[in-house]
Amino acid sequence: MLDDAQETKNPSLLLVAAHPLEFKEIRKKLRLKRLLTIGNPLPTFFENVSIELVLTGLGEKAVRSSLVPLFSTPRNLPQLVLNFGFAGALHSQMKLGDWILADEVKSFNANSKPLNLRDTLSFKAASEFFSSSNYPYHQGALVTAEKPVTDRGHKKLAITKAIAVDMEAYPILEIATGFKVPVLCFKIVSDYADDAAEKTLKSIGNSLSLDMANVLFDFLTFLIESKRAFQ
Repeated sequence: MLDDAQETKNPSLLLVAAHPLEFKEIRKKLRLKRLLTIGNPLPTFFENVSIELVLTGLGEKAVRSSLVPLFSTPRNLPQLVLNFGFAGALHSQMKLGDWILADEVKSFNANSKPLNLRDTLSFKAASEFFSSSNYPYHQGALVTAEKPVTDRGHKKLAITKAIAVDMEAYPILEIATGFKVPVLCFKIVSDYADDAAEKTLKSIGNSLSLDMANVLFDFLTFLIESKRAFQ
């Protein structure tokens, strides 16, 4: 693994998250010394695979402000965008710390077209990874909401038939697919999409950040050792 001072202009993988806590432990595992700031890619390598980490900030507006200029800059686009982070459970059988492999991402905006994530080699590799691991996971649709979900909002989201909710996945993946870059989305259940969500995240956020780092590290190793392309 190389130090983050050795920058790359052609990342194979773009890791995108919205909350600083989502990057806290993976940054340590990748031995990155520099802190992440919103919209400024942090490059590194993992087993000779070039990676950039991008912190977008919370909400659709922040995501678009961070990613649109990055994708519009003349350079080679990444081979894969992986969005990871926290999500609220909408399914009664899900537990805190469970993983979500999104096979579809929807926006709560009725005018937005759902994004199908099932048809890439990376999704098939991720499905194989989770099914062969001991990590508790659920495969299903993720819905992106414009603001934190309360008890009342939780009921409204039932019509989407999604199993979890976040605030950034849809614009992240919509931007990437607009540039014809394959996308993948993992989320970890951090709350139950209710009035207590913020309090719940504060109590277990550091532990979940470590869990995310371990899973991402294992998944990257799985892709490389199995000679899977980022696509």
